[in-house]
Amino acid sequence: MKKNAEENKSKKLPTFAAAIEKKLKIFPAVKQKNLRVTLAKYERGRTSQWEERKLAEAGLVDTSAGALGIEHDTDICYTQEALAARMARHYQNPEGGNRLKIAITKKVVSDWNKGHALGKNQVPPPGPIKGTKQRFSFSAWTAWFDKNLLADKLLAAPATVPLTEPVDGMEEDFTVMEQREKRDAIKHRRWERDKERGEYVHRSIAVATGIAAVKRLHVMVKQEDERNHPKLRREKLLELGVAGEIVEKFAAWDKEQMREATDRREAAMEAASIELPVKENPE
Repeated sequence: MKKNAEENKSKKLPTFAAAIEKKLKIFPAVKQKNLRVTLAKYERGRTSQWEERKLAEAGLVDTSAGALGIEHDTDICYTQEALAARMARHYQNPEGGNRLKIAITKKVVSDWNKGHALGKNQVPPPGPIKGTKQRFSFSAWTAWFDKNLLADKLLAAPATVPLTEPVDGMEEDFTVMEQREKRDAIKHRRWERDKERGEYVHRSIAVATGIAAVKRLHVMVKQEDERNHPKLRREKLLELGVAGEIVEKFAAWDKEQMREATDRREAAMEAASIELPVKENPE
């Protein structure tokens, strides 16, 4: 039974091409399992630089820029969404407006990948980088777009400044843009990892959770203000020997003050659009 369980468990591990399988089998079982899981993440474009370095040290992948057919690592977009955002910025005019008739979004990139909306030439895009499933070469995609779709998608209005004419500070603008794109890519990868770990919840859930906590706190404070505290003060006055008639007058005044405090708090909560629980008789 134990042997069958181990076999079933091993069947769930990802498998790869024969050459990769041959390399994997030289490692101990535990390390081989870890490498398989990491290699599967690498094919989906979900690995960190540290994980890629471990795969490279094991001889399972070549993470050098030359092996990927690009000039530098910043050419890589790790998701279709990141590729779409970077292409959208690339096809802006100097004023920051869109030079195209379309907005390049994740869905548009996905449609191109599926062979839709390819224009009259019907030339498919480059797709993911060879050996990966979710990594795209920005330079390859823009070259494909320029050759096959740009003429049809470019806005008819002429640019204010010819694209071939040098502009003062243009080199600096490109440098700033490149730095911003690097930061955006890093932030996006961090967000993806945090999202996979379950560190984000939908905004509506977060808002509902906060409102529920405020409501519970309100009920508790209301009970303390209108019931428990006036009762303690009344009992303490009687214990100190204050005349009963005076104590009762003070207790009535005390409760009224606490009720007014509750009313002010509830009015503020209603102004913040927080639905209040039904009022209870504090007696």
